[in-house]
Amino acid sequence: MNRNGIQTYALTVCLLCIAVILFFGGYAINNLIQYFAPEFTISDAQTRRHSSNDLYETHLTKMDRMDDRGARVVVAEDKEMSISSRTHRSEESIPGSYAPLSEDELTRKRKESWEYEIYSEKRSGLKGFVRESVTIVISMSILLLHWRVANRQKQSTNQASGTPKSGTPS
Repeated sequence: MNRNGIQTYALTVCLLCIAVILFFGGYAINNLIQYFAPEFTISDAQTRRHSSNDLYETHLTKMDRMDDRGARVVVAEDKEMSISSRTHRSEESIPGSYAPLSEDELTRKRKESWEYEIYSEKRSGLKGFVRESVTIVISMSILLLHWRVANRQKQSTNQASGTPKSGTPS
């Protein structure tokens, strides 16, 4: 590869690294917001669900029916078990179901659930920030390496053509 080609390659890599840094920098900022202000980034559905005992109770009764995989979830004696829809059991043979809670118990569970949502959001934000930071550091290292290569190629091209360095008298 000729000297101009090497410089072009190095500058192209620098441009791509800058794009990566900007892209992941935005995600890193979002993750910082998620960590320091989790109430701001928690989904509207979660916030609404925890806004009152009635809405939270509605959520609990829906939770009793299905989990994320579409399997039936049954809460019995403070134990949660998932029963696959492939077991071909009739609903009558599945033990346990959601039992209505007292107002105080429902409030306590709702507050505990909200605290867990905040904890999860903060943890997710911190994990994301670390992941994005590693990507940014790697991109910056690649950027600096290729920037040096581009500058060396520019200097050697200038020396070969007899053009003085910038800042030196002619």
